Amino acid sequence: MVTITYNGVLHFTVNKAGDVWATGTQTGDFVLTPDDSTQPTYSGHFTTWFGEGDNRRNGVEHSTFTAHGTGSDGSTLQFHDTMHLSVSASGAVVSFDKPSCG
Repeated sequence: MVTITYNGVLHFTVNKAGDVWATGTQTGDFVLTPDDSTQPTYSGHFTTWFGEGDNRRNGVEHSTFTAHGTGSDGSTLQFHDTMHLSVSASGAVVSFDKPSCG
């Protein structure tokens, strides 16, 4: 089970041409409690962010997620993910998702 406590903010803008920009951030604390009581419970901090910009011809979406935790047994949990997706007016698509654990 995961319990999170966080704060967040969201910004959203649309202009007269219908172009859209959005961005949001959430940051807070988590507790990860396993179903198996012989496994460690992890507690720590996380931050996630996303951004999006779209018009009638182009679009881009990107996000990041980072979490750091410490287990009840002293072990550590670290995770980071960066994602990007864009589509140009010509239809070219660029995308990647780069997770890393430590």
